[in-house]
Amino acid sequence: MLTIGIERRGVNPTALRRDGAAQPLRKKGWGRVDRFRGILLLAAGSLALYRGWRVHSGRQALWACGLGVLAIALGIWRLTRKEDRRV
Repeated sequence: MLTIGIERRGVNPTALRRDGAAQPLRKKGWGRVDRFRGILLLAAGSLALYRGWRVHSGRQALWACGLGVLAIALGIWRLTRKEDRRV
């Protein structure tokens, strides 16, 4: 639903689904950016796990380890997912 003064941006007008909803555009070449983000998340996650291991106990260590595991999981997901093939 559009309101006054708001227009659709980033939508290819010819790429509408059967129900009339618009499909967002995805530029080609984003695979390299996803790989870079995945490697960056792996590095940040391993650093957070190391700092959590150094603290060993307490709430800060739990937060560091939890965020480290989450960052590593997101990094692996970014590295292993397939590129979106839609227009």
